[in-house]
Amino acid sequence: MALLVVVLSPFVAMTFWGLPRLNFDWTQGQTPTEIDWGKFITLLLWNCSGYQYPPF
Repeated sequence: MALLVVVLSPFVAMTFWGLPRLNFDWTQGQTPTEIDWGKFITLLLWNCSGYQYPPF
């Protein structure tokens, strides 16, 4: 249990240290004016392709 606390404490500390520095401007409802459909379809197909590492 002590090792768990030692290993996770830097991540917890960095999270609390970084929270006040977050920029939440994206929550104001800004949407892109133009969509690059080629990139969108390529990304969509890549994410839905079902690529998996070979089983061992």
